[in-house]
Amino acid sequence: MSRLKSSREFNQLILEAVDEGLSILGGDPVKSAFYYHLEKRAKIKRNEIPDKLAAFHDALADLFFDGSVILERRISRHLYGRLGLELPTDDGFSISDYVREAFSKFESP
Repeated sequence: MSRLKSSREFNQLILEAVDEGLSILGGDPVKSAFYYHLEKRAKIKRNEIPDKLAAFHDALADLFFDGSVILERRISRHLYGRLGLELPTDDGFSISDYVREAFSKFESP
């Protein structure tokens, strides 16, 4: 598998994990409202999340305050589950840290 294809697949897994993680907020209408506000307030489209994780982290913090930590961990748990990995227990991890760690394991044979 080429690196480009694996990166694209990994980005898709991130987006699916975000969708699953946001399900805690409610159904599809709530998720759609979240993505609308993410794009309008933070200028991040859904498909840009994998490339703008730090900005996504900031947007979650702006929208959900301390609850953003729960959402990031939930999203990360879904991502790690899809990859068959164990979620790190580091409480200081942000979504960027979780994704970077998962990607390093995803690319390793």
